[in-house]
Parts: sequence; structure tokens; C-alpha cells
Amino acid sequence: MDERSQDKTKVNCAACGSDSSDPQWCSHCGARIHEGTKERDWLEVGEIVVFENVAALVQGNDTQIGFSSLTPAPDLGNEWEAHRTRLDIPALVKQSDDAGLQEALNALATVEPIASSSRDTIDALLDAESAFELLGPTTSADAKPVPHDSTPEGPRDAVVAEQELRAAHSAKVSARSSRIRTVSVRESYAQRRLWDAVDIDDGQSWVLEERRLQSGEKPQDAVSFSVADEVSEQFLFNAVARTLYDGRVLTLYEMPRGQSLETWRRSVGRDGATPKAILSVLEPLCMAVSRMHAAGKVHLHLNPRTVWVHHQEVGFTGVDQLEALPVQRTRFRATLGFSAPEVFGRSKQQISTPADIYSVGAIAYYLIAGVLPPTSPETAFAPAIGPRDFRPSFPPGWGELILHATDPVAARRPPTVEALLKSLQEAYVTIKARAGEAPVLLAVEAETHIGYTKKKRSPINQDSVFVAQSSNRRRILMAVADGVSTATYGSGDLASGFLVKRAEAAWRTVLESEQLDTEAILSDIINLANQDICEYVNEKYGALKAGPSQVMGSTALVAIIDEGLMTLAALGDSRAYLIRQDMMESISRDHNLFTVSLVEGLSIDAVLAIPHGDALARCLGTFDLDREGFLAPIHPPFDTYRLRLLPGDNILLCSDGLFDYAGATYEESEANIKRIVVSENHPGIACLELILLANRGGGGDNIGVVLLKAFADKD
Repeated sequence: MDERSQDKTKVNCAACGSDSSDPQWCSHCGARIHEGTKERDWLEVGEIVVFENVAALVQGNDTQIGFSSLTPAPDLGNEWEAHRTRLDIPALVKQSDDAGLQEALNALATVEPIASSSRDTIDALLDAESAFELLGPTTSADAKPVPHDSTPEGPRDAVVAEQELRAAHSAKVSARSSRIRTVSVRESYAQRRLWDAVDIDDGQSWVLEERRLQSGEKPQDAVSFSVADEVSEQFLFNAVARTLYDGRVLTLYEMPRGQSLETWRRSVGRDGATPKAILSVLEPLCMAVSRMHAAGKVHLHLNPRTVWVHHQEVGFTGVDQLEALPVQRTRFRATLGFSAPEVFGRSKQQISTPADIYSVGAIAYYLIAGVLPPTSPETAFAPAIGPRDFRPSFPPGWGELILHATDPVAARRPPTVEALLKSLQEAYVTIKARAGEAPVLLAVEAETHIGYTKKKRSPINQDSVFVAQSSNRRRILMAVADGVSTATYGSGDLASGFLVKRAEAAWRTVLESEQLDTEAILSDIINLANQDICEYVNEKYGALKAGPSQVMGSTALVAIIDEGLMTLAALGDSRAYLIRQDMMESISRDHNLFTVSLVEGLSIDAVLAIPHGDALARCLGTFDLDREGFLAPIHPPFDTYRLRLLPGDNILLCSDGLFDYAGATYEESEANIKRIVVSENHPGIACLELILLANRGGGGDNIGVVLLKAFADKD
């Protein structure tokens, strides 16, 4: 949050919005500072602002009677009656003899619940344990209990239009002046603040927005205010009054109920943001957005701070009212990471419902990753990496769908928000099915090729592959290693060869052990191969006379499958893909400078400026130098995953020589790879087809592939 300087000698520049230490010329953009732009402090806690002609809302003190119509309201006596409002929160309404009011209350009490089309299917699987986990290294996160209203269960009540209630009371409630006192800062930005506020006369809670006038904005335009339309009344916590106060635009909003998705995600933490919990908030969000679209409206400012959830109902903030379709304007208030490129006005695409679909996909990204999607104009506002790169312990299955929804080209996104939700629900069924132990029969093959063009530059294939399987095909060990191309001390083929030799040596242990400690075996393979590299360099070259980056290295993908349970160790930028008929997603994450820097918290703009961002940040060949200059091996920080295989799964381990040349773009490359893998039942033939695919695409690097196919075991 950007707190304003308390130095009253500074003035505000209307051109760029920055505080200038020069009272005549902006010290940031150089524009002339016009008279009357001297910066004043923000409102202070306890300051009172008077709004004229505020229609009092019949909301009552909700917190005194609990939440949700799913539990009976306490007995408040015959004088009061509980009814449902937006977000299914009981509100207190004084009973009246007015027939119109009573009729409205009766109508509200008989609203039918809205059922999710696939809720029964989902509920049947909610209690199963996840069968995918990241075993190491892990990122520490405080495990916090999930609040009662964070994973709502039970039927979903309809969103109730508050304008019905207001219409019933229009004759009873008159407009009046309201004295609003600021209580505490809710959010703070460079140009805007949100306050928790209260009416000092009746104790009603509000949200007060305080913002600066924009450059060129006329005061009369800034305070213009139109009453929300009927559809906006159904979904929005609306603005009810607006005024100018000491050069600021102040807007009074209804107090949102429940909690924002940002607060929800922080409260449940990394461990609590399970697929079940995330789906429990995405379902009502998608249904509400769908209803807005069906009514010919779009929001265009959806993000975790503007979506509020409570007992599987949602309400929205962030805009005064919904925008009618077809959208006539070309630019709107936007949030980097959550707003589609067309909303920023940087695209010639028509602004329509796909803009909200983009935002829903970005929200799903945030709920998984726990961070803002890393987007910028340089990435065409598409996330630079997938959500599981930030949180690899999250089960695969949704990543491709989310990246599809946040495609910078509107026409390539899902056609409707219902289609996006249906895809997420279907993928969730597959995710939860991995908690079982469906018997599978496995087939595996491996191939490697020097690369048609690469061999013209280097006659040595630096990729190494290995597979071994038991006679009953229930235990398998497989590995892919891609040696670093250039090295002063050693060579890439030697480094990748050390990994394969250690995998081959470990196979006897895998084959003969009754109880496998797969994680320990994989750790030994990688650490011993790393040690072999260091010992070779020490014996061959002695003390180093060049930098450590000149030592040979290699990527490493090693997996053990035992009775359908795969344990995978990944180091470097070779990839392990999970491919099914309806999806393709990388299980592993790239350990290159670009991805590692983003994961470690560097901004997207800073990461995009890194030279050679595709260079390896982690690989085999990890060591310290002792005082004499000899290598001392350090255990490489590899990721370890565990995944229960299902019939129809394809596990592809491959070096970058495949996906770098299988298509003109990564999207095209992965589509071509998936087409071959799912259309060819024999893994060996599929491997050959993949080798040909990469060579037809240029063959500019060595190609190493291992393909495992899982079939239903009918025995």
C-alpha cells in the first residue's frame, strides 16, 4: 500500500498524479504545477463527512442475529421478522401493516434455491483425500483453520434483489442527511483510499471511498451520480451518495457482507486452498457472473478485492453499476493481473463477456497460487507462468484451463463462464479420482536423437534416457537428462550420463525391494550423480582456474512407478507432462532464471529485463569451492512429486529439444505433442513420432523422450 507523504510542502501534479517537491514544475514528469493543486492530507480517523439526501437502507444490524437461512434465526419476538437479502444475510425489518411491504417479505421468504447442475457429482467426492503432493522442497506456510463460511456446504439460496425491498419501503423511508464518521482505513493506494465508516446517527456501517480528481476531470462530472439499475441492484453493493470534500471525491457505498476473496484466500492459507475449497467459491462466482451476462450486463472490474462471498452467495464491489451490452466505451478502470487487455484500452478487441471470463480465470489463478498473476504489456497481459509454478504441490488438472481462460485473445477464451466452470468441475472429478487405487497396466518406451540441425554444430548427443520395468510391468524406473551444451570442465554428455548410470545402478534395488522408499532412492540417484560430476572434475582437472559456471551440468528427471503410484524427482528445465484425452499439463516446473526469479518474488517487469532468462538456475553439477579450488558437492534442490496414475494417463518425460521445436509457439508445440501422444497407443511408436515432430520443426537441439502409458488392468 502506498501511504501519502505527510509533508505538506509537497504539491500534487494533475498530469501524472505524483507528489512533487517543486511547487511550480513536477519533479516526476516535468509538467507545470497549476495553482490550487497543493496536496492536502487524506481524511483522518474520526473525521465526519456530511452526505445530503441519502436514502436509508433497511438493513438492520446483521451481526446481532447470525448468518445464513440454513440455521434458524434466534427468537426476536413477534415484533421482528427475519428476511433474506443479498448474500443470504438475515436483515431485521420492523413489521408493518403496509400490505405492499408484507407482500414483498412473503415473496422474499419463498425464493427457491438454485441448484448447481453437477453439485451431486462433486459432493460425492468431497471427502476423498488428494492423491497428489509435493514432497520437497517445501515452502513454509502457516496452516490456519478454515472459517465457518469459507467452504460453505448445503443448498445455494438465490441472490435476492434489494431493490424489491427498497421499492416496498419507498413510501416509508425518506431521503435525509447522513453524518458519516471514518473508522479505519480499509485499503490505501496512491490516488484512492477506502474507509470503514459509520453513520453517527443510526450506527449503520458503510464503506467510504476517497479519491483524487483525475487529470482534466471536471468537479461536476466527478460528483455525477445515477441510481443503480435493476440488475446492478441484484448483484452490487451499490454506491448511494457522492460529494466533493476539500478537493476530493467521496463516495458512500453499501457495506459488503461476508469476506472478499482476497481475505478468504489469506485466511485459509496455502494448505486450506484445496481444490474443494476453491471450487466452493468459484461455483457461485461463475453462476452469478453467468446471470449478469444473461441479463446483458458485464462487470469489467472483477478481482479478489471486488468479489465478496458468504455461504455460497456472492456480491460485487468496484463499480457503481454494471455495464450494459454492447459496451460503448473503450477504456475502463482496470487492475493489472486481473483485467483483460481489452479493458485496458490496449487492444482493438470488442469489450464483452470474455473480459469477465478472463477475470474469473485470473481469480482462479490467484486462489491457487496465492499471488497476483504475473502479467504485463510485455506478456500481452497473459500470465507469464502457470499457477502451479508458484504452488507445485497443487494437483495438476486446472492449470491448462486457467491459462486458456486468461488468453490475451478474447476469441480463444471459453465461450461462456458456464463452459469454464463445467471444465473445472470435470477436471475436479478426475483430480479426486486419484485418491482411489484403480489398477493400471503400464507400458513404457524411450528414444533419443541428436537433432537434425544440432548435429551439424555438435556431433555428440548430450541427452541421455533410461527405462527399466519389471516382468509384470508394475514397477518402472525411467529417467531423462539433458547435458549443458558448453563447459570448460567436462561435457554435457558426461554429466547426463552420470545420472543415467546411477539410475541403472539403482534399478536392482527398485526391482528386488519388497517395500520401496521411492523418495530416498530418487534422492540417492540425483545426489550421487552430482557427486560423480564433482569427483570427475577434481580428478581430471584439479583446482579450478575458471569460474564455477564452466563446470559441466545436466537436468534430471527421474521417476519410479510402483503399483500405479508415481514418484518423480525434477531438476532443471526438462519437463514431465501429464497428458490425457482432454488435458495436457506440466507436472514439473522449469528451474530457469525466469521462473525461479518470479517464484522467489521478483516483479514481472524486473524478470523480463533479466538477460538470458532461460539459463538454468538449478541443475546437476551443484557444488562449493574449497580453499584450494576443488569442488565440494552440495545436494541439488530438486522437486519431488507423487501422483496416483489412472487409466488413460500418459506421462511424458522430455528434454527441451522436443517442446522447443514441436511447434512455432509453446501453445502449438504442446497441441502437436498431445495429438501424437493420445492418438498412438504404442508408446514406442509415439516416441518415434515425437522425435520426427521435433526434427521437422528444425531439430535444433538434442531430443530425449520417455513415454509411459497407463491402461486399465482387467485382471
